[in-house]
Amino acid sequence: MNCNRATLCMTVIGAALIAIGCNRTETPGAGEAKPVAQAPANSAAVPPSTGLESAAWIAASRSWQDTLRWNFDSAFEHRQDGLLMRLRMIAAQDFIPGEYKDTHPLQCIVNLTLRPIPEWPLARGLSIDSVIFHDPIRNKTFPSLPIMAAERIYESQTVRTRFLNAMSKPYVPTLTENQLLHPTLYLHWDKRVIIAALPPIPVGFLREAAKPIE
Repeated sequence: MNCNRATLCMTVIGAALIAIGCNRTETPGAGEAKPVAQAPANSAAVPPSTGLESAAWIAASRSWQDTLRWNFDSAFEHRQDGLLMRLRMIAAQDFIPGEYKDTHPLQCIVNLTLRPIPEWPLARGLSIDSVIFHDPIRNKTFPSLPIMAAERIYESQTVRTRFLNAMSKPYVPTLTENQLLHPTLYLHWDKRVIIAALPPIPVGFLREAAKPIE
């Protein structure tokens, strides 16, 4: 499956998950920027420097270790020296008739929010490399699933990026609908490695594609 087809498939999956109630909705606070139309990560224009002073966490980050282990709270957030990182995940096993009708692979979407990011280039070096799920029901840890960036936007010192798992090598686990999986994400930020342990998330079963918007 080529990249364009994978992105289209995950877009359909994201919309379908909303319909089956598996999506965790993020409600912006009073001080958060309003959402804007997203653009592909590779074609996003680099915004000009804001001229704002650097955030306090940037100076503190010079003393961060090469490998960081961050445990995210029940709101799927972690704060480090004034930097906020929020990770929201959706996981689903595909039962939609079509290309994967005989395999039912596990697919996931990761929405990452970072702030304050005074200038765009500070966020460009951050990527999610892979995710590993642990199934507590069967006491099994799944193989590492590679992750790729799909969309990224920058506004008011906030960077939001959407990541999808690459489907070049789909993984087909045995799962129970709505059971919990424990995700661990592996990120790199330039030369640093971040191991992010998240709260458990439910897995949904996709049985029909989202209806087109009329």
